[in-house]
Amino acid sequence: GTAYWHLANQASTDQDDRSLYLLCAIDAYQEALNAVQYFSAASTSHAPPVNFDISATHHHIGLAYYQTAIDHRTELDFAERTKFLHHALKHQVRAAQGWQDQPDFQSSAVAQLSQIVKGIYEREGIQGQTQALSQIPPVFLPHVMRSL
Repeated sequence: GTAYWHLANQASTDQDDRSLYLLCAIDAYQEALNAVQYFSAASTSHAPPVNFDISATHHHIGLAYYQTAIDHRTELDFAERTKFLHHALKHQVRAAQGWQDQPDFQSSAVAQLSQIVKGIYEREGIQGQTQALSQIPPVFLPHVMRSL
């Protein structure tokens, strides 16, 4: 996922390739999260240890969803863009919650929440914004509200 993320964000990357790389990053990050969920559910003594930051994975997949949703050159319709913003919100909330002991990382995820809520408001109006805010844990709301 990280490799695709970096390819997508290279200045020399063609726009069509950028969109494809972001979608590949989303798929790769999601597969990593699925593997973690699988190993957690199995809870066997021979399951390999997870040696990466799961919250960082949520943060990066959230960024990829957000970038794809707001890029007007990406071939997504209105409903898909909105869906991507909601996926971004869900993943950034998980990242912020997971980084409770790492305030610098957590503040990055919370700042991204504000951007996502703004994007949702632009597409869905006050109803969408209200729904998005209801999905954010109360501890993060003051920070998000100050940025809106």
